[in-house]
Amino acid sequence: MEHNQFRIIITGRYKKQIDKAIAAERIGQHSDITPTQALKLINSRESQILHESMEHAKAYEIKRLLQDSGVEIKLEPAKTYFAKEKEQTPETKHRQSFIKKLVNLFKNKPVSEKPIYINWEEKPRYNQTTVIHKKTNSSFLSGLVKLIVLGLVGWYFWNNPPSFGNKGEAFNDNGEAIVVVFTTKNCGTPCHQVLSDLKSRGVPFDHHQIDPEQSDDEWVKIWRSMGRKIPLILAGSEKLGNSSKLQMGAMLGKVFGSRYLTPVEKPLYQKHFRADGTPTIAIYGAQWCKSCTNLKQKLKQAGIEFNYIDMEQVGNKQVVAQALEIQGYPAVWYGYKRMRKIDFNSVASFVGY
Repeated sequence: MEHNQFRIIITGRYKKQIDKAIAAERIGQHSDITPTQALKLINSRESQILHESMEHAKAYEIKRLLQDSGVEIKLEPAKTYFAKEKEQTPETKHRQSFIKKLVNLFKNKPVSEKPIYINWEEKPRYNQTTVIHKKTNSSFLSGLVKLIVLGLVGWYFWNNPPSFGNKGEAFNDNGEAIVVVFTTKNCGTPCHQVLSDLKSRGVPFDHHQIDPEQSDDEWVKIWRSMGRKIPLILAGSEKLGNSSKLQMGAMLGKVFGSRYLTPVEKPLYQKHFRADGTPTIAIYGAQWCKSCTNLKQKLKQAGIEFNYIDMEQVGNKQVVAQALEIQGYPAVWYGYKRMRKIDFNSVASFVGY
């Protein structure tokens, strides 16, 4: 895969309803330009480079934040790093490492001997010129056990390769994030749900129905390098390996902003961000929920900002609970990221307190 660097450019074009003060403040937050200089730049409607070179994920995040404030941003490829032809993927390296271990077991190494020197004062019956050697090579049985263990471990990881985090790679030739979907012929309901969800959101996407047995197919190779999940959705630098509508919306929001969020999701996720577009803590709870009350009190005492949504006061409670997959309280988010550990220490450490 390619790892790109992009040049971030203000085009000089702005939305009609732009709040220049907010836009200038946001430009100042994400560049070396001061808000005062940014305001002059907006009024002049001139084009200017904000960053000469920036990693693609960060570049798209800045582009999203600035365009949400009404500033048109253009990204141009600055540097492109191509993998060498013979560069090994993590999966290939893993297999070669396993094979190398097997080969080492059968190498004809000379038998090594470790000298054991005798304390002659305690053992006078030995001749003082005698040195006893102890062989240190493994027995055949020990080597066989190692071979069996390594074989079983190798077989497991060969068929269940580790997943390499939540990173995908889906960009077009212009460096813009796109959506790529992998399904199989026999995937069934989960794949149908993903395709239906993307279509209902109006998301353009590339669909590849692969045959995992066709190991020489380039799309199969890409799918394998991403963890072998079905369905698998790549969006920019993010990936999703299930059919969860909640996680789909969060991934699309992280990559594309609010563009592909549903009418229900948009107002909900707005409560997960400050006015300047930076994420904040959002807590969904109820008055009778003691854990909610304790968490709110501790966050207030620590001076940690958060938004609280009382689900008992929400008019469309069932719709909200279904959209965010809320099954109990408190349910806590930080921007588009849902927190699984919801005690105070976990929440505070998650936001860097």
